[in-house]
Amino acid sequence: TYFHIILIATTYINIQTAAKKEIKDIVLLCFFIIASLLIGTKAIWLFLACLFSYHVLFTNTSKIVKGIYATILIGFIVFFRKIIGLLVEFLPYGKRLYSEDGLISVITSKRDVLLENTFNHIEENWTFLNYIFGGIDYFKYKIEMEFFDIFILFGLIGLCIYVNFIKIAFWEKQTTLFKSIIILI
Repeated sequence: TYFHIILIATTYINIQTAAKKEIKDIVLLCFFIIASLLIGTKAIWLFLACLFSYHVLFTNTSKIVKGIYATILIGFIVFFRKIIGLLVEFLPYGKRLYSEDGLISVITSKRDVLLENTFNHIEENWTFLNYIFGGIDYFKYKIEMEFFDIFILFGLIGLCIYVNFIKIAFWEKQTTLFKSIIILI
């Protein structure tokens, strides 16, 4: 999923920053989007929705496209419960998860429940040193949300090193477009 997201993001950045938009780049972007939709993960759908929103709101798109976007957004808000009900039907275990744990559990594939269980364990069992250096049985308490996983494995020190690395590698001397796409990812 992340591989496809990165392919889409880098191709999109290349198109937006190019002096002249090449048809082959647009075709390549469309190919990556179609290929990623075939994967069928919620992360792809969410990323594409965010990227589309970014494109419509922050680039020079026509008023017609912005009007269509606003109409779709208003329709989504008005029919939110019905749309979510239909989408939940298509997901494996979606209906059960939605009725038992709610929409956030469906969207995160129960990672919110894993996060709550892990933080309950941390609250009961961790010492000051665990907060600084981390340390947990990852296979028993993995959350699969990278930011939280890094914290529970490596503590505040490891998290600071990771954030500093990301800042140096991907943030400094980058365009606003690039930073926006990194935030979307």
